Amino acid sequence: MSVATAILNLSKGKLMETPTYLRTSEVIENLRSARDFGVGEAYAYAFGWAWAMLSDEDQLRMIARTEEMLKEKN
Repeated sequence: MSVATAILNLSKGKLMETPTYLRTSEVIENLRSARDFGVGEAYAYAFGWAWAMLSDEDQLRMIARTEEMLKEKN
């Protein structure tokens, strides 16, 4: 079961004082409720937010690993 760290108060768009640990399904449901998103939109928003939190170095590592996985699959 994946767990995400939510430090954004979605209803007000402000950072919370204490990070809250949520399951992925809870994050998606919160986004759907707060932003009136569909499931696909909520996942895209959550992915974009998580991606933006990565350093440039971590983003490059993720891209390289994804390319490796695609080569292994084919």
